[in-house]
Amino acid sequence: MQNFLIIILLAALLGVTAISGYLCLLLRSPEKSEEIKPLNTFVLGVVVVLFVVTVVATYFYSVSDEFSISNNLGQVGDFIGGLTNPLLSFLALLVLLRTTLIQTDEARKTTSFMGKQHDILEREKFEGTFFQLLDRLESYCERHLRVNKPGSNQTVASVLSSSIYSKRANFDKLPAKAQLKAVKAHIKLVAQGDMCYGFYARAARVIRFINNSNLPITWRKSYAALLKDSMYPSERVMFVNYAFSNKKTWRGLIKTWGVSGIVSRCYASKIVEDYYGK
Repeated sequence: MQNFLIIILLAALLGVTAISGYLCLLLRSPEKSEEIKPLNTFVLGVVVVLFVVTVVATYFYSVSDEFSISNNLGQVGDFIGGLTNPLLSFLALLVLLRTTLIQTDEARKTTSFMGKQHDILEREKFEGTFFQLLDRLESYCERHLRVNKPGSNQTVASVLSSSIYSKRANFDKLPAKAQLKAVKAHIKLVAQGDMCYGFYARAARVIRFINNSNLPITWRKSYAALLKDSMYPSERVMFVNYAFSNKKTWRGLIKTWGVSGIVSRCYASKIVEDYYGK
């Protein structure tokens, strides 16, 4: 009988150890599941009850008939408590750790959700200002650049842009320094003034706003593409060539965000084309 009880006790200890090991594996690899689930309290309760019953039964079958519990309550308590307390404490620790992991996972999900909400709000805020600036640019172009020039069937922007690249063949023959100087003087002569500068300033304001935002690069590229599409080709010819010859910061932003998009012959000179084309 005593050997049989020892076998039962060892089997119970091995079973509890196996379950504890399994619970430890769950604690170590929560990323394998989409959601960390709480430990099954029913299983834990069954394990604890079985273990306690096994310990108590083993104790009573191990003592002699003359043994009096009323006279040896301290020994009984030490025996049962010494075996059950470590197990219960270990299981309680597992439950606590698992609960902590669940709370941490929920906090992580909340943080991720709040981050997404923040990104959405930032994008909505950006778009509100961006489309307002873009609308002002288009309205300005409609009033001043997309109307026919008096005495011509071409728009103001078409006439000005044609004038910008009309002398390219002559400029391309000049050395680099002389070419830049000639291009700058030519654009100042044919495509500058209050009306033109109002257009340049509005277009530059939009591209600066895109560049200075904290949105992801891919998003900013898409908005830069909208800016590019909002301008007619003749207007891009004016903006791109003027920026190269007069505004170093503007031409850098145009190149960075790919706002140019004009054909080769529409650049004021080869050196301008090479800069935007590289």
